[in-house]
Amino acid sequence: MQRHWSVESPAESVARYVIQECSLRHGALWLGSRAADAAPAVDAETQFEGLAEHGVLLTERLRERLIGVNGWRELVRRFQLKGVREDSRLGLLGWLDARYPLHLTHNPPTPEEMLSLQCRGERVVTLHLEDNGPIGRHAGPFEFLLHDLEHAHKFFGDRSFPGQKRFFNLLQEALEAGVFTELSRDRGFAVEFEYLMADMNSHPLHLMKYLKAIVLEAMPDKSVAALDRFCDELFGVWQLPPQVSEAARKINYPALENNEARLRVSDFFNYN
Repeated sequence: MQRHWSVESPAESVARYVIQECSLRHGALWLGSRAADAAPAVDAETQFEGLAEHGVLLTERLRERLIGVNGWRELVRRFQLKGVREDSRLGLLGWLDARYPLHLTHNPPTPEEMLSLQCRGERVVTLHLEDNGPIGRHAGPFEFLLHDLEHAHKFFGDRSFPGQKRFFNLLQEALEAGVFTELSRDRGFAVEFEYLMADMNSHPLHLMKYLKAIVLEAMPDKSVAALDRFCDELFGVWQLPPQVSEAARKINYPALENNEARLRVSDFFNYN
């Protein structure tokens, strides 16, 4: 096996799997456009034999386009891949570059386990060893893995990473304090809350708005007064400063929410 295309790390094994799947699914069209930020190739000799030994389809046109590319990292860095969203490619590249602290697993973590990982500033990438059809809302193992890589980039690659990490730590603190125990008896809330814990990476203000929305939906009478009582308990556990607490109460109320409130809440979560 050519050393350029050896597999020495979990990130490289996933890169190989992704490229193999793209080749298998899209034939000669598996290689997409050159990445917008890709630097010009330096090495003029590409070890095509090593790539071909991994079962990747290579036509004369593909060989021409890949001149100067040696290794999985270089291929992912220089080119988009057919059927792979840009956020997923960037998530894989961040892992290959050792910028994103990801862990390879073959069994997806529970929502609680994923929450704990995110509290530590980590995530996992799941590669199911067998293809038994759809996995949740994903068509199969390949789509599930790409989804994990997409979330990795939305978590680590966004400037809101410190704010997301702080939000998840506070969410875990409230969970351990029993703030959500009563609400979690509602199946609808439990499903949405698991989604928030494990499958939602966004600006912390958006996470906060989503949390308040699912809490209100789970309230028996869906009243503002009930939501305010819940916020009293939640913000008390979080020990929010009075001005932040007041701003957070305004979130999701069209008549009250304003840019000042949004900025105050955002600044709180993004404070290091």
